[in-house]
Amino acid sequence: MNRRNLVLGFGLLVSVALSAWTLVSGEEDTVQPVVRHAEAPHGRPASGQGSVPARDQPSGPAVLTLPQRALPDASPQNAFGAYNYQPPPAPRPVVVAPAPHAPPFPYLFTGRLIIDGKTRYLFLQGDTPLELSVGSSVGEFTLVEASPDLLVFLHGPTGDRVPLSIASAAIN
Repeated sequence: MNRRNLVLGFGLLVSVALSAWTLVSGEEDTVQPVVRHAEAPHGRPASGQGSVPARDQPSGPAVLTLPQRALPDASPQNAFGAYNYQPPPAPRPVVVAPAPHAPPFPYLFTGRLIIDGKTRYLFLQGDTPLELSVGSSVGEFTLVEASPDLLVFLHGPTGDRVPLSIASAAIN
C-alpha cells in the first residue's frame, strides 16, 4: 500500500469511530432556540404584570415564524419560477407625436394688379404664372386675408394660417 491510501484509510477510520461514539454515547443534548418575550420600551415585559408565570411559558421548542412574502406562480408549469425582489420598473412616459404644421408657402410672389377695383395677386409656380384673389385656392392653400403688406393663407389639411409678407416686393 502506498502512503496516500494509508492516510485516506486512517481518515475514514477516524470518521467512523467518531460517528459510532456519538451514536453510542446517547446524549440528548440538542441545541434549543432561545425564547424571548416582547418587552415594553422600559425593559419590562409587555403584559404589564412583571414576568410571565412558569405555567404560561411554552414547554417545547420555540417556533420561529418569518413574515410571508408573495410567492411566485405555484402552477405545475412553473414549479421553480424565479422571484424578482427588485421594485417594478417605472412606467415609460407616453410620447406624443407633435401636431403637423403647415409647410411654408411654396409659390413666389411677383406683384399685384388692381382691375375694376378688385385686387389680384400674381405668383409664379416654376415658370407658370398664377393669379389669386381673396377666397381663391391654389394647391392646399386658400387666400383668406390681404392687406397692403401681408397676405394670409389657410393651409387646408392642418388648418394653420400661413402669413406671407409682401412689403419688400417692389409694387408700383
